[in-house]
Amino acid sequence: MNDEHATLLADVTLKNNLPCSAGLNSGDTFYIEFGSYTVTGGTITINSGISCVTDKNVDGLFVTSGGATISGIDNGNGTYTYTTNLPQ
Repeated sequence: MNDEHATLLADVTLKNNLPCSAGLNSGDTFYIEFGSYTVTGGTITINSGISCVTDKNVDGLFVTSGGATISGIDNGNGTYTYTTNLPQ
């Protein structure tokens, strides 16, 4: 597994969609710590099979391609997991 981590140090305004593929493969997890900061103005694409764990509910921020969908769950401990689901 090749998990990655990012911590926001300020609010972020995206001008376009941001692909999140920094060496991640199916089964890997990308962690984003938002703290009190936000991301607006665009979306973040995660590839099929990759999960993203955040410290706040950011429904609508993540998208995927290839007909997959994103499901988000509240982990009940102050974190949320967004996972891609392949079409059936």
